[in-house]
Amino acid sequence: IIFKSYRFIKTTDSPSEELMKMSPAIIIWLCIIFYGSIFFINDTDCKNYKYNETLNGGRKEFKGKKYLINICGSGVSDNDLFGSSMDRVQMTVLNEQEEVLAKRNYKIFWDGGPGLDPIEISQDSIRYRDDSDPDGEPRTLTMPPSKLDWIAARFPIFNLLIYP
Repeated sequence: IIFKSYRFIKTTDSPSEELMKMSPAIIIWLCIIFYGSIFFINDTDCKNYKYNETLNGGRKEFKGKKYLINICGSGVSDNDLFGSSMDRVQMTVLNEQEEVLAKRNYKIFWDGGPGLDPIEISQDSIRYRDDSDPDGEPRTLTMPPSKLDWIAARFPIFNLLIYP
């Protein structure tokens, strides 16, 4: 790949002009990849696995503003080949107009152990535990969510890169 790139740069009179010609195709492919990742990353089922009551979700207030915290799961993965006995959970924070402000994905182990820790609400943050994290340290979502959280909520690939 490096050799082909080098050969491309050496054989063209103006690599920047060629790059400009290719940029619409590059942008289209990046959009397809980012939006296509939505179907592979989001496997939660909010109709069958809604955990607001169990994990302390629902309507909350931070600094005088009301938010809705929805917590949904995907069901426990117990198949023989890829089963981990963990439930993939997605916490979604919405404002009063029900606009998505932040999403966080984490895993819960329901069969004892560290699982079943509900989210902890403080004055300016939400703390949650990811049972797949070997450190076991709680993670924090500051409230109100930042612009980076807003962007990561819309592009799931960024959500995985920023908040693994």
